[in-house]
Amino acid sequence: MKKTFIVCLITIFAMLSAMSAEAAYLVYQNGNLPLVTQKIKVDIKNQVAVTRLEMVFYNPNDYTIQPNIRFPIHEKASVQQFSLTDSEGMVYSGTIEESNKATQVYNEAKAEGMMPALAVQKQPGVFETSIGAIGPKARATVMIEYSEILPYSRGNVSYNLPFNIKKNQAAELETVAISMSISDQKEISSVVSLSHDIYAEKTDVNNWNIVFEKNSYLPAGDFMLHYEVKAEALAANFLSTRPEADKDGYFMLMLSPAEIISAEDIAMRDIVFVVDTSGSMSGRKMEQTKSAFEFFVSRLNEKDRFGIISFSSQVNNWQPELLPVTGENREAARTFIQNLYANGGTNIHGSMLDALKLFDSVPGRTRTLVFLTDGEASTGITDSNTIVRDFNAANTNQVRTFTLGVGSSVNKALLNKLAIENRGEALYLEERSQNIDKELMAFYDSISTPLLVDLELNWGDAEVAEVYPKTLPNIYQGTQLVVTGRYKKGGTAPLTLTGNLNTVKHSFPVNAAFAEQSNENLFVSRFWAKAKADDLMLQMQTYGQKPELKDEVVALSKQYQFATPFTSFVAVSTTPVPQVSQHAAAHSNTRNTAAMARPTNQSSGATRTIVRRTEAKSLSLWGATGFLPIAAIAVPNFRKARQQSRQKACLANQRVLMGAIEMYNMDNNTMISDFDGNTIDLLVQGKYLKSQIVPAEQNCAFSSIGPLSQAGIVMCGVHGTVEHPFDENMSDEERNMVAQGIFYELSGNSDMSGNQLGSKVEVRYEGETWFTRIWNSWLADVVNLLINVPLFIIGIAFTLYLTYLILSIPFKFIAGIVGMFSDKEQ
Repeated sequence: MKKTFIVCLITIFAMLSAMSAEAAYLVYQNGNLPLVTQKIKVDIKNQVAVTRLEMVFYNPNDYTIQPNIRFPIHEKASVQQFSLTDSEGMVYSGTIEESNKATQVYNEAKAEGMMPALAVQKQPGVFETSIGAIGPKARATVMIEYSEILPYSRGNVSYNLPFNIKKNQAAELETVAISMSISDQKEISSVVSLSHDIYAEKTDVNNWNIVFEKNSYLPAGDFMLHYEVKAEALAANFLSTRPEADKDGYFMLMLSPAEIISAEDIAMRDIVFVVDTSGSMSGRKMEQTKSAFEFFVSRLNEKDRFGIISFSSQVNNWQPELLPVTGENREAARTFIQNLYANGGTNIHGSMLDALKLFDSVPGRTRTLVFLTDGEASTGITDSNTIVRDFNAANTNQVRTFTLGVGSSVNKALLNKLAIENRGEALYLEERSQNIDKELMAFYDSISTPLLVDLELNWGDAEVAEVYPKTLPNIYQGTQLVVTGRYKKGGTAPLTLTGNLNTVKHSFPVNAAFAEQSNENLFVSRFWAKAKADDLMLQMQTYGQKPELKDEVVALSKQYQFATPFTSFVAVSTTPVPQVSQHAAAHSNTRNTAAMARPTNQSSGATRTIVRRTEAKSLSLWGATGFLPIAAIAVPNFRKARQQSRQKACLANQRVLMGAIEMYNMDNNTMISDFDGNTIDLLVQGKYLKSQIVPAEQNCAFSSIGPLSQAGIVMCGVHGTVEHPFDENMSDEERNMVAQGIFYELSGNSDMSGNQLGSKVEVRYEGETWFTRIWNSWLADVVNLLINVPLFIIGIAFTLYLTYLILSIPFKFIAGIVGMFSDKEQ
């Protein structure tokens, strides 16, 4: 009977994994890139798996391409190694850098004609590797190594590897090979794969070896393996590592409960289910939620008491008090759930407080609240801080609170606070998921059978610090509790785990061996660092992002070499890659066309130098205004007008260029982060610019300030930026901006492919001479006064005399006419 149950359970796991898994795929602009070989090595030790994945892919085209490789791993997995093998067989290991710096290194290497690779975490559990450039008819290999704690449920451990290559390509792989080793302190009774025909060899009761290998094979489904371990009582697995004896070590404690239990082994529990029935829950989401809550009711234990609350604008309580689990009460609860419908607003505050009122203080019972919503509070009290404060104050019975958010409109900060500050967890589900009900069922199944509650760990004489999780959860049947932290002293220390079961307190001794100095179990240090980083990121998501917390996450990521949303792996090959455009390859009739040298503009030296000097103040002839209106017409400032016109044209070019870069970055995974000699041609080829940009003047040369993939801007070494145009005499800050920039012409020479490549330009600022400094400080003003004051006085006198002459002309004319008529009369 037990064997039948286990096989059924494994079959269910396999079906769920097959439905939810997403295979790795390789893609570039014009289609998929063929995967040639795939080799996987997996080492599983005490339910901790280290997977090393090598993917070799080939560019069959006659032109250079820039592909992306996207591959999924478990959300809790830790990527610990990333490397690139170029076409020359040289291996380059990746290192962790901040995402901005990693992108900069990647773009600079690509601009130099190298073969860089960048692994970026796009979302939890999904990493994307960008290969900067693969030459025609060339191969490249990307290696990813990651570690994870395998899912454990009722004595069964599951390993899943995304392996459905057929979904993304039709060509068979030359070689597919998987080798696995499994070892465990507990007895491994069986190993089975329902997805592939494996060869499994049992070396002893604690160790197995598994092999799967095929040539000319196209995998069409994920690789899934399950093995069973015997656990007749609470099992503890303690691991430690200490690479450096003079520094604190790292430990991991894994606790697995007994699998064979009776009703007396289950903690008595009071549980309240709170479900959002606001208008936004309508449709399939409401139906799947109702299905899941009916499952919750069906899985209640015989000694549980339960209640149900639905809420929209108003709060609807199923019963005024908690009811015992009976067939009649289950059926009444199902009827209540089936009659729920979506309508109205979202009164989170009222529903949470009403839920707490259902709990009493009967001793010996554990208390749980499960709260589900898909939006933010819109009715009643809507301020998040007030909701949390009032709920925490009313939670006098220490109700453990689990919050479930569906969709992207939920207030994650609110749900996180309610869960964290009340010893629970927050879980978020994608609204577009087709299996919301199954995900909710899986969640409840993990907390449905509490075996030990209110846990405490007594560390004895061991000096431990920074232990995660900070609040120990309950131990539930079929789950595993993992505790990790750091320690100061090596040696053996007896630990004690205590917890409550109904009204009885239980104690479990744990023998812990803290290594004095050891390089074994090195993954434990990374697991601890990842746990700490996850805790810090949860704090930022809940209470707001703080620079010091982000810096700590980045520091942990770089020190322990795992990727986070703030960091990325980057590896660079120093072998130049042949740069052949698709256009050139299509018109090539010779073999040599497919192996071009990299563009000459990518050399480190500048091809032209623009020298900026401090301009001496010009002598203004403001004294000529005394000759107005003649001066205003006769002495226009042609030079200044020309400079202003050129600056306006240059700033207009910058606006057009920044708009094109923004559209490019929105459409492409590999974004433009820095302006270089290839940027303009890349935008023209992608139809983001209609044609090459015509510079406003010969000396125009562009650079970028900050990453253009974020909030960076384009700068001209002569005219400045759109926000801060340069004057004739630049400030010290503007000079520093120019000194730090790497400038390129907007257009330059064509390469062999016909691409326009902007040449690198050196913009150099030369200081002022002693005469210029004295002239600009005071001498120019003195000379201007000496020239313009007399000029202005002369101008005023001349203007008055000229005005007198002009005004006297009509009077003289009239006097002449009058005199002429007077002569005729005489």
